Amino acid sequence: VFFDYSHQDEEVASVLARGLAAPGVHAFFDRDEIAPGEQWRAVIEEALFHSRALVFCVGAAPLSDWRLYALQKALESRERGRPIAIVPALLPKADEGIVRGSALADFAWLDLREGGPEEAIERLHRTVMGVLQSAPKVEAEARAPYVGQQAFAEHQADLFFGREAVVEALLK
Repeated sequence: VFFDYSHQDEEVASVLARGLAAPGVHAFFDRDEIAPGEQWRAVIEEALFHSRALVFCVGAAPLSDWRLYALQKALESRERGRPIAIVPALLPKADEGIVRGSALADFAWLDLREGGPEEAIERLHRTVMGVLQSAPKVEAEARAPYVGQQAFAEHQADLFFGREAVVEALLK
């Protein structure tokens, strides 16, 4: 489960991510997962690509370009047939207008604005577990993620991601 949040909401999002800990559930929370010196964009794109759910935390802060980019990546993955659920989660002080004015408007949101942290964790846990249990299982093929000096083939499209800017430059 990939957590996307505004840094203004980091404390609340961290509590929710840690509260999801359960057998078979890994919550990707960037502050806990990215080591100093790593290329953070690459780590985040890879984690999002392999996630089965995106919990998109919405607080009072407007959506940044980077957060919109992460949402777009998840939407593109869905369009390509990858089973990633998108769960907008309204945090305390969230502005519903942010959800209504974005691509998140197409998804039913989880309203966590009322109640304490324990109740929010329980509701998020139930939602995420339901999403993960209902999502189709993806059979992983044992293969190297690099094709070496050979060109990518159509059946390797799932490995060819994160290169949009380079492809755009080549096309121009």
